[in-house]
Amino acid sequence: MWFGFSVQARVLKARFQANVMLSYKIPAAITLLTSKLSGAQTGLENTTEDLEFLREQLTIMEVNTARVFNWDVKQRREKREREARGTSDS
Repeated sequence: MWFGFSVQARVLKARFQANVMLSYKIPAAITLLTSKLSGAQTGLENTTEDLEFLREQLTIMEVNTARVFNWDVKQRREKREREARGTSDS
């Protein structure tokens, strides 16, 4: 008696859809699924590292944006003070 493992997948080609049935023997299916799991775990690790990098970059960008904003506020305040001094001297 043969026990198999079946996988059903959809294959998209242009405007044509076809159902494809694949059949694997149990050891081959386990090997395939183990390799797919390993690849998925590696992809998850890479994605997690990328997400951490992006979070760090976002924090750096927010800090730099706040610094530029504060610098601009200071520049406008100094300009107003210079203009106020200039008009009071007249």
